[in-house]
Amino acid sequence: MNSVKKYSDIDINEINYSKPEKLGNSYFGSMCYGEGLTPIYIQTPILKSMVNITDIKDKKNPYLDVEIPNGSFDLYDFFLNLDDKNIKTTFQKSQEWFGKEIPFEGIDDMYKRTTKPFKKQQNPVIRFRLPVVKNNIQCGVYNQRKVFIDINEIKKDTELILVLHIRGLKILKQYYYCDC
Repeated sequence: MNSVKKYSDIDINEINYSKPEKLGNSYFGSMCYGEGLTPIYIQTPILKSMVNITDIKDKKNPYLDVEIPNGSFDLYDFFLNLDDKNIKTTFQKSQEWFGKEIPFEGIDDMYKRTTKPFKKQQNPVIRFRLPVVKNNIQCGVYNQRKVFIDINEIKKDTELILVLHIRGLKILKQYYYCDC
């Protein structure tokens, strides 16, 4: 596995994009880091699960909602900046990628942000899709002693540190998003 970086050690300007290729009925363009073009794996600070895995594991597109605790807004800012870079890059490369210039507003409207606005007295919540193969969530879960545990042990209010693979941009007919 490639090295995992703390999210705070990632320089957003060092993220590179490949031209999206057709993949089934969508397009996918991978993202990598730096001149070595390494995959982007980031580690988060301690977050709090907002869901019981058992409640969402049978859904078609299972996700993990996590709350960013008080004072750790730099992770929220990281994803805010990443969303902005994804939109700007798509706009700048729209001619190269799609054969036509797409207005900035159109690209901005189509993009599903990782970050959502949050109220003043609340902590921000970020939603991450969980990888699924043959209707099973494909995610390794370890406890603090680095012992593999069952994903069903993740309950609401469980404290988590995530290792995320920021894969790239997934482009569908109506919208696109950062596949993480």
